[in-house]
Amino acid sequence: MTSDGWGELLSQQRAVRSSLNVSDVAPVGFILFDADGFILKTNPFVEELLGYSRADFVQSPLTQFIAASDHESFRQAWSKVSTSQDYPCSPIRMISQDRNVVAMHMRLSLTPPAPGLTRPLYLASFMDRIPAEPPLQSKSELIFQSALLDSIGEAIIATDLEGSILYWNKAAEQIYGWEAKEVLGKNIITITPVEESRDLGLEIMAALQAGQSWSGEFIVRHRDGRRFPARVTNTCLRDSFGNLSTIIGISSDLTEKKAMETQWQVLHSELCEQQVAMVNLEKVHVAEANRFKSEFIANMSHEIRTPLAVIRGYAELLTSDDLNVDRTECIESILRASRQVELLVNDILDIAKVEAGRLEIQPMPVSLATILSDIKEMLNIKVAEKNVKLDFAIPSAMPTSIQTDPFRLKQILLNVVGNAIKFTPDGEVSVKVAMIPTRGKPSSRLLSFVISDTGIGMTQEQSARIFGAFSQADRSITRNYGGNGLGLSLSLELARLLGGDLVLQKSEPGKGSTFLLTVDPGDVGEISKSPDPPLTLPSAALPARKISIEPNIRDMKILVVEDADDVRAIVKYFLQNQRASVTEATNGAEAIHLAHASPFDAILMDLQMPICDGFKATRHLRSEGCCWPIYALTAHAMTGEREKCLAAGFSGYLTKPINFREMIAVLSKERKAP
Repeated sequence: MTSDGWGELLSQQRAVRSSLNVSDVAPVGFILFDADGFILKTNPFVEELLGYSRADFVQSPLTQFIAASDHESFRQAWSKVSTSQDYPCSPIRMISQDRNVVAMHMRLSLTPPAPGLTRPLYLASFMDRIPAEPPLQSKSELIFQSALLDSIGEAIIATDLEGSILYWNKAAEQIYGWEAKEVLGKNIITITPVEESRDLGLEIMAALQAGQSWSGEFIVRHRDGRRFPARVTNTCLRDSFGNLSTIIGISSDLTEKKAMETQWQVLHSELCEQQVAMVNLEKVHVAEANRFKSEFIANMSHEIRTPLAVIRGYAELLTSDDLNVDRTECIESILRASRQVELLVNDILDIAKVEAGRLEIQPMPVSLATILSDIKEMLNIKVAEKNVKLDFAIPSAMPTSIQTDPFRLKQILLNVVGNAIKFTPDGEVSVKVAMIPTRGKPSSRLLSFVISDTGIGMTQEQSARIFGAFSQADRSITRNYGGNGLGLSLSLELARLLGGDLVLQKSEPGKGSTFLLTVDPGDVGEISKSPDPPLTLPSAALPARKISIEPNIRDMKILVVEDADDVRAIVKYFLQNQRASVTEATNGAEAIHLAHASPFDAILMDLQMPICDGFKATRHLRSEGCCWPIYALTAHAMTGEREKCLAAGFSGYLTKPINFREMIAVLSKERKAP
């Protein structure tokens, strides 16, 4: 505000006093001090409150008038003023001239620099209701102290007892939208009306005129008509004669604060709703998971116990004295049941690998004709047991070689085509092979298998569940046809890992189902172009083949390290049957002792054994320079087991249950030339 503006204000308010000094009549005490903490100026509020003269204050350190116990609190607050123009430091205890302690609320502010000074000045303001006698001051002092009040971030408004505005600081201009020159002399009720009730505004004014203070929150109106919440603290001052003279109001805009509170309440409400929804959803998921788990466990129990019952039953028949028992039939039944258990365990392990993202695909050049021939040969055994015809339709122009993982491709086809046979009591199952263009990439092609059957089919609801892990079309499927609910889920994941997909094209109860399997054939070899029509391979039952192992480990000295007596005995039987010399050990410590005593052509080492396991024994032997082939025997088939074995010094590993053809083939490679 200019000096002329203050002159106009003073001339308009001569009825109040000849020269109004707002800082001296305000309900606030002021102490102005420099960057070194020395007092430059005070107002009568502080002088009367503490009993010192202005001369006592000026050029004295401010801490001289603060109780020693509050010095640290004051310094900490002062150090933060550089980043905050209005910092509270309350309560603060001041020492009066008669050595009494006076507790007050203090605020520290950074003020505009005084004329001629470049160093910052600080203002300590104290809230209280001590009457003050305003001394006459020069116009320049009045303007300077007005600037101090303008540096405060809250609106400071002074009115007379009738509500006519005497002072309006810069913060009031920003909060209410009115400039000081527009409101001086006008009634406060017309400038900042209380929206709740005009009567409330009159009641507040009446309370202040009666010498009472008032503080509260209500809705006021901005100059542009916008309504906003404000917090207002009003108090009424008395003159030196004890008469009420001036009303001082300090107010702040609560819009941002209220908006944050509202936002917080909304967010809190949404969070509560989300938490309730999550709890309810979790309960549903837990209940569903428990139901699936219970069904899966019951299904697995059935699937495992059924072949175990076959194995146990036929094994007991073999040990009986009944001479009429067909020993060959018993042995073949035991082998079929054991393969069934092995396939089940493999499916569970593969599902675990897929879910962990650790199932490895090993593509290689393979003959498509060989894969299809192997599939046909393995499935014809199932076909021979039922009144079902199995046809393979292969076009004349097909690649002689494809790039894929043959083991996984066979696994998918055995699952999908095997399911078609299982769920077709009588009728036909067909497999149509073709090369089809990739969607969106005509130059790229996929190898496709369309598997159709004339079996029991499925409803729409059943079809939606078949690719879920551990699930089947419905419980009656398990009761009537068996199965573990893993095959199609695993086949879908494997097909995607092979660069293709597995989809159910159609299915209808009583009319059968059609599946489409696609895989990426990679860089296909030469396309065979036969003038003959498409090749159809009719179903034909194949006789069961007996296990035949070529005697290629004759005279090899083999150390078998296995703590399970039955496993050790059966391994020994197969090795000796091939004319190998076998030495037995029940743990790693025995194996180390025997290895010191005699050389061996190869060692078969179990991993989990008492006293000393296979890992520890192999590391020990390798550390002593043992270079014989050492193969791990392990029941673990998870990804990473091979790498772990190789890191321990094993030459390779064989999984349990042991494939004895594979075991003999591996050992034969280690046979020394005669």
